Amino acid sequence: MRLQQLPSVARFAERVLEDLLQGRSVLILIPPGIAADELWSQIEEDLRRRGCRARWLDLEDLPGSGPDLHRLWSWIKSPGELTPPQDWSALLRRPEWPEALRIRGLERCGLEEQIRWAQVLSKWAEARKGMNAPPPGPRSLWAIMPATLPPEHVPSNDVFLQVHRWWGFPSNLELRWLCREQGPSDPTEALWAEHISAGLAGSDPSLALQLREVVFDSFETICRRLNEIAEQRGWTAEECAEWMERIGSEARPAHPETMPSSLYPIWARGALMWTPEYGLELHPAVLARAGDLPGLQRRLVRAQASLIWPILVEIHQILQKRLGIQENAPDQPEWKDLATRAVGTPFETEVNQVRHIRNTLAHLRPLSWPQFRFLWSLYQRLAGT
Repeated sequence: MRLQQLPSVARFAERVLEDLLQGRSVLILIPPGIAADELWSQIEEDLRRRGCRARWLDLEDLPGSGPDLHRLWSWIKSPGELTPPQDWSALLRRPEWPEALRIRGLERCGLEEQIRWAQVLSKWAEARKGMNAPPPGPRSLWAIMPATLPPEHVPSNDVFLQVHRWWGFPSNLELRWLCREQGPSDPTEALWAEHISAGLAGSDPSLALQLREVVFDSFETICRRLNEIAEQRGWTAEECAEWMERIGSEARPAHPETMPSSLYPIWARGALMWTPEYGLELHPAVLARAGDLPGLQRRLVRAQASLIWPILVEIHQILQKRLGIQENAPDQPEWKDLATRAVGTPFETEVNQVRHIRNTLAHLRPLSWPQFRFLWSLYQRLAGT
């Protein structure tokens, strides 16, 4: 499964697609770490599939160095044309102008040029709104820019302009789907890898892939890898500590549309995420860079609990039956009571080992890969006999 096939990402793409087909220009702001080139290509293909004359223009191929209006005219003009247009509506009225034109390469540009092209989108939308007669077709411009574009330079949504932010997807469940498809071939390893990678990564697909290398290692190794990732993304320890002070290490339930604008700069750096499962929370690499090891331990336990807790419940039921305790008895024994009942039986060792694993998780301490491997092997053995 590819990123663009995930339901939440597909819904995002459909919203962009509908805006473009309705003649609205679109600016998409994405934080670093999102590799979505296939998604943008898919949107272009879907536009053509729906009968829209869609094209793309790389800024490196744009001729000239004058006003952007004249440069775009130079790109589309006929060989014999000599006089550039005086306003944007002249380009909108040209029958050969693409119905949806994607401006590519803005992620390689400096901030000044990104700001200028954000203004181009605004001018284009204003020209479209001011036309007495509609042009022959949608006539949409669209572009993908880094989310670090200063908020004061982000255009406002209007009749013919929409700003979309890459925010609130994929969900953590969808990220697990991706991890499962790309995980190890061994079933036990795959279970562990998909839960730990996705559980730590939140909504960051690139982080989930990077963590696959270390999910079988110690907690300290995972912390070091997250710290390296923070350094690669340019997050200093001072910045991470400041973000921690503002937000904290705990997740907060909130809808992505209600994110305070004061938090946009943190999201724009890729350091803030939101998922339906966990709400609003800082990127785990921020916690590692800021030295919040207890916060990271809680994240790891959270990832492990969704995998391990159901197994513990099943093992508890099996051992209870093996020890002659009625399944529907009014007082179901806790693990401590179960261990007492198991003394002197063939299950004494297993009950104590599983009880230790359960208590480790209950006290918010992460388990190791060998502990899970033992637990899974025991469960298979007990369930199969």
